[in-house]
Amino acid sequence: MSKIITKAKIDLFKKDGAVLIKGKFDNAWIEKLKKGIKKGKESPSPRFVNHTKDQKLPGYYEDFWTWDLHEEFKDFVFNSPTPKIAAELLEAQKINLVMDNWFFREAGSKSSPPFHHDISYFDFEGSMCVLWIPLEPIKKEDGIAWVKGSHLWDKLFLRTRFNDGHEVDGEPGIVNGKKYELTPNILENKDDDITETFRWVYSTDTMTHQDIISGILFSIFINAFHGGGFSNLLSIYSRRNGVSYKQFYDQLLDYCMKDSYIGDYFKSLDKQYKQWYKLGTGNLESIASISFGANNDMVHLLCKIHADNKYDHIFKLLKHYMKSINMYDPDLFKIQASVPIHFNKQDDYPLNFKYNDKNIKLVNLNDKENTLQTYINSIYYKREDSFAKAKIIGLDNIGNNND
Repeated sequence: MSKIITKAKIDLFKKDGAVLIKGKFDNAWIEKLKKGIKKGKESPSPRFVNHTKDQKLPGYYEDFWTWDLHEEFKDFVFNSPTPKIAAELLEAQKINLVMDNWFFREAGSKSSPPFHHDISYFDFEGSMCVLWIPLEPIKKEDGIAWVKGSHLWDKLFLRTRFNDGHEVDGEPGIVNGKKYELTPNILENKDDDITETFRWVYSTDTMTHQDIISGILFSIFINAFHGGGFSNLLSIYSRRNGVSYKQFYDQLLDYCMKDSYIGDYFKSLDKQYKQWYKLGTGNLESIASISFGANNDMVHLLCKIHADNKYDHIFKLLKHYMKSINMYDPDLFKIQASVPIHFNKQDDYPLNFKYNDKNIKLVNLNDKENTLQTYINSIYYKREDSFAKAKIIGLDNIGNNND
């Protein structure tokens, strides 16, 4: 069966959440719908309503779930291009009709629908395709409007009534475990008040929700300890002596969770992530005027260690850990302890060491920062440049005298 919607239109629908499709309904279908609405006004369903508050003014009428009340609507539902258009846009083998609506605005009516979130009006979950079909030629400014990309916000909004005044049903909060918010004022803030959002995976067929949170916390841990230069050499040494990286860091994280500083941090972070998943907001500690959220917290622990001046504390933990797994090499440990550059020791470099009878040099290639705040900011914004990590020269034989 041939397609009636192009791939370009489908891709645009996925990207923007809305797409303009022309020329799919001939005049016979338009006239049939007009005839059905005329019948609907003469013989409305119990759901028929005039949304205009002042009944003396030109009205704005609506009726719904009427497809089986008038033969014109029933014919349109089953035999027009509508089902095929929806199925192709959703790339679905089967679709279901959830609701049919018709609206009629009398000439001169000032009533209009609010910006709203269709899914909030229905008791189901899943993908939804709404087809809006004008039956008269209209100007662009009189047509329907969507906010591009709003289908990707991954938010739920309270229902807003279509009658004049646009009252909101209920209060923002949690309903059946889902957060519902007030619809943002799109028209008054169309240029600068649309919240940027991103999608999170809650769980998969093979990973529970807690597995995903634990994976995120593990990534933050690795970013601080390995990426921040606190344990990278130690992990390489252990790897060359039979301890895999996975085993090394799994055991190290378990060991650190018993420490009050690291353990309490991750327990708090675990709660924060659960709150983010549930409510979409969190209160992660700001550091050096940097606000951290779920999209930029991979270096939060690293920034915190530097800001709290916890270098000695971390290396005390690492020393005890390395001894507990029989991997402690005092000469290598001294080098490792100098890889993270302390804020108050920026001028101490270069540093010289001896390891396996070879000369090792650590140099600071970063520009000096004069305040702790600018130092932490540089760790955050220059993390790809390895800011606050010394460059190691001459160390190519970790754990092996013959390398």
